[in-house]
This record gives sequence, C-alpha cells and structure tokens, in this order.
Amino acid sequence: MAYKQQPGFQRRITMPPPTGNQALDEWLRNFAISHNNEPRMSWFSGTTPNSNITGTAGDIVVNLASGSTVSRFWIMTGAPSYITNLGWKFLSVGGS
Repeated sequence: MAYKQQPGFQRRITMPPPTGNQALDEWLRNFAISHNNEPRMSWFSGTTPNSNITGTAGDIVVNLASGSTVSRFWIMTGAPSYITNLGWKFLSVGGS
C-alpha cells in the first residue's frame, strides 16, 4: 500500500512505532496509510465554501445551514495536491 501525503497538510495519524508483532505492525501501518489517504471532510454555514474553506481535490464539505438538498454537499475540484480555497462545486442531491 503506497502512502501519498497531501502536500501542506500534516498526517492525521502518524506511523506507529514497532510493537514486535509483525502482523500487528503491518495492520497498524496499513490502517494509518489508508486513513491518511482518505479525502478530508469539513462543514460550514453560509452560501458557499469558496474563499472560506481550504482543501485539495476530492475533499468534501457539508453546508449545515442549508435547507436545500441541492447545495448542501460540496466537493473540491481542480488539480490533485494543489491546496486552495477556490474550486468548490456543489453536488446536486435530489435536485433537477
């Protein structure tokens, strides 16, 4: 399993120290790698996360103040590994 650290962001789980149990060590390393490679999730209250929430491509934010299902979920678009606060696009859920 490859570890691809997002530049500019720190790891959410650091690599665990060896325990002496090879099976456990491998499982813990794989868990840390898997968790650190997941998209980041956040929330906001307002009309748009653009200029307010920073992320990289694939990150997700939820608008907690939105009564609309059309603009509640947003995903960061753009180049991978590029940190920005612009490029959020809403995911239409149940909208036309």
